[in-house]
Amino acid sequence: MSDSSYVHECSCGRKWKVTKHRIAMRDKDSERCDCGAVIVSWNGGVMYNAKLIEDTKKQ
Repeated sequence: MSDSSYVHECSCGRKWKVTKHRIAMRDKDSERCDCGAVIVSWNGGVMYNAKLIEDTKKQ
């Protein structure tokens, strides 16, 4: 079950639906765009999932 979600637009133009999940133990990780930019990073009792929703690259 997700706690919250939002849309993140990367500087390259791709749009990602980012969903936050609470978890019982600590986790440290990050989600990255296909271009290499960090979408979200975390260190705590949460975890994020990023799903590509629009692949419109800026020229």
